[in-house]
Amino acid sequence: MSRRKIAWIVVGVIVAHVAAFLVVARINPFPKTNFIPPPNFGFKQTTYADPASGERTVEREFRVSTKLAKPGTYEGQRKIEAWEAKPEVARQ
Repeated sequence: MSRRKIAWIVVGVIVAHVAAFLVVARINPFPKTNFIPPPNFGFKQTTYADPASGERTVEREFRVSTKLAKPGTYEGQRKIEAWEAKPEVARQ
């Protein structure tokens, strides 16, 4: 083989490797992690003992929050009332 043919083969291999590296570099190796919100519930348990009778009382408190999502996550579009509509839209 001639030197010219070997040079073209070397250049072709280098270009193929650079193209492969550029394609692989754009791929994310790991998926993006999703935000896991803290739990919206909790509990607390307290035990009391009556000194006179020795009877134990267990008080359990459960707390649940109604805030399930960040504010503004599920808000829809603002409703347009009839008096706020443009005159050309109201006629249709």
